[in-house]
Amino acid sequence: MGVETKPTVLIIGANGGIGTALLNFFDKQFKVIPTFFNNKPNIDFERWRPFDTLRSDESLANIATQGPFDLIVDCSGAFFASFIQKTTPDEIVKTLNSNLIGPLLLARASIEKLAPRGQLVFMSSVVVGRSLAGSSAYVAAKAGLESGIRALGAEFSKNSKSIYAVRLDYMNYGMTFKLKESFLENIKKDRLGEEFEGIEKLGSLIIRQMALDSSNLSGNVYNLDGESL
Repeated sequence: MGVETKPTVLIIGANGGIGTALLNFFDKQFKVIPTFFNNKPNIDFERWRPFDTLRSDESLANIATQGPFDLIVDCSGAFFASFIQKTTPDEIVKTLNSNLIGPLLLARASIEKLAPRGQLVFMSSVVVGRSLAGSSAYVAAKAGLESGIRALGAEFSKNSKSIYAVRLDYMNYGMTFKLKESFLENIKKDRLGEEFEGIEKLGSLIIRQMALDSSNLSGNVYNLDGESL
């Protein structure tokens, strides 16, 4: 009887927030390759690989021997909140690069690096579709990402692979706690005492999606309950 091979999972931006949480969740189930952008972790440092989504072709080529990848999860986006009149042009460009341009370049580079039936997963945000003053650049980037994923769905399905996004609610780690305390308190009131979501719900959703056919999955945006939006 042959040895069962664990699926190979590449996590972009595994050195902080949601990326670290997913790394810990997936680590015992899959062969996980974690990547970092600026700050290489001191723990298990030989395992980590550098990755820049704005240079996705080059970054993937440097770790191609670890693939093909059954799953690539992009957790590299960066939250930014500021009223538009107080936002510099450079900050707007940086926000769009992190949350829209980089992911689209990663999508372009990933098609050939994914295994047959492989999946590319992006993180969107609950703020899409909401009137949230002070985060226009971030909301615009995430809304653009969702539209791009919907448009790319057929291209990935044609290659027997899939691309989709999960629209995250406010989570119990990462970017949520970079918000101002007053803003967090308003969010908690809106949730009527409900706790912020933990990593188990997101991780379990991604695992369930791995069993789905690409033609049914690709190009969709899901909430944490697995409902297509």
